[in-house]
Amino acid sequence: MSQATRLPNFGLRTKTSLFRQDFEVEDVNPIRTLVLPLQYKHGLLLWLNGHLILNEGFDGLSPESLPTDALAALRSDNLFEERDLSHAIPFLVSGKNVLAAEVHTSINQILMAFVAELNGNFARPPGVHQLSSEAAVISWRTLKPKQATIAYGLTPNMNHRITLQDARVEPEIAIIHLHPGQTYYWQVTLEGPEGIGTSSMSTFQTPDPKQDKVSFAVIGDSGLGTLGQYDVANQIRQADPDHGRHCLPITGSGASGSTVLQHLHAGPEGNAHLPIHRQRLNSQIDLQPCTRSSVDPRETQAPAQTPCPASDR
Repeated sequence: MSQATRLPNFGLRTKTSLFRQDFEVEDVNPIRTLVLPLQYKHGLLLWLNGHLILNEGFDGLSPESLPTDALAALRSDNLFEERDLSHAIPFLVSGKNVLAAEVHTSINQILMAFVAELNGNFARPPGVHQLSSEAAVISWRTLKPKQATIAYGLTPNMNHRITLQDARVEPEIAIIHLHPGQTYYWQVTLEGPEGIGTSSMSTFQTPDPKQDKVSFAVIGDSGLGTLGQYDVANQIRQADPDHGRHCLPITGSGASGSTVLQHLHAGPEGNAHLPIHRQRLNSQIDLQPCTRSSVDPRETQAPAQTPCPASDR
């Protein structure tokens, strides 16, 4: 079952649906925060390894006092939200974990929805954007501003570093002076009041100008979470293109507002390595990006930084 699976009678003749998902954690020690991006209607009970970690839509009533077919309070929207579940970190274990959910329909509306993604240290895990034969941009999102360092290199030793000069929630860091047709290893380290957390080590490959053929996917969606958007994400995942271009409306909120990208990158089969190039659709307005943090691996001095406008952070 994937995120694009339509369940029979989901929200029609059934008032409650139950889900279980096994997942592996290689090492719980680097996890400092736990974030749940989710979309649901209308009541949600969530357990991690048998411990209740989220209870919404029932005015604080305990699961023991709720019948299985209990009706929840009506929710007015169907957009992605984020929950800080860092209090549940003690329930995580290295190795196999189980996330269980109970989703309820409401008194006034029979429609139901449920999509969830549990992320360690990041609200949106780091991803590669704007990849060229000589440069790449890496971005992510956290719930609170964090100091960050990117390590990268041609070997797992990752002997190059870029450090943010200020704490940010949604930074974008440019890596320049790369070599075409090469595989680079990279990893993000965060530092905040909770301590030091890291992403998993990932790779990207710079395009080779001499390459005969390049495949790419063009993505554009409202972020409202329709079944069609989940289907598109699955099709892109199966095609495994070299690049993706995400077309945004002029008022869009960036890649974090795209349901397709949310589900394209989610789960153990996600395409987190897929480079995404973002482009807004109003060509009459100059939207040149501000200068990002960048570094030349051949330089020994710290990279110069030009701050972005507050609205761009």
